[in-house]
Amino acid sequence: EERSSAARSIHAVLQLLARGVSPDAEAAFRPALLQCYVQSEPACAKLLLRAGATITQGLANRMAPTQGAEPDETRLLVERALEPWSPANHELFPDAARRFAVQLLLIGQRLAALPNHSPLASLWLEMIMPAVVDRDAH
Repeated sequence: EERSSAARSIHAVLQLLARGVSPDAEAAFRPALLQCYVQSEPACAKLLLRAGATITQGLANRMAPTQGAEPDETRLLVERALEPWSPANHELFPDAARRFAVQLLLIGQRLAALPNHSPLASLWLEMIMPAVVDRDAH
């Protein structure tokens, strides 16, 4: 039952996004991401994050666990998506930002392939890309 409910929710989110509904649309007077948290549906939250849903620390704070409870997976996804870009959270960035990150990575690899530039590869990935790639990158 729980699995089929999650599958229905994922299907519904995919249908809405395909029809052009904003990932920031509200459901039950809440931002859609917050609704994913309330319904414990992290897969839906991931879809919305990848579609470009607006996230803030305030939204993450609204997902705070009750005292003594483990943080919800949806909140953990939102917190990871709030962090600067890295290979570890790449999947949580919107499509355009992920494409931009891939382009930058390819540029960094070409630069690092130049003679005497091999240390540039790790610097590029760890310092340059997180400073340049954000959720609004195109």
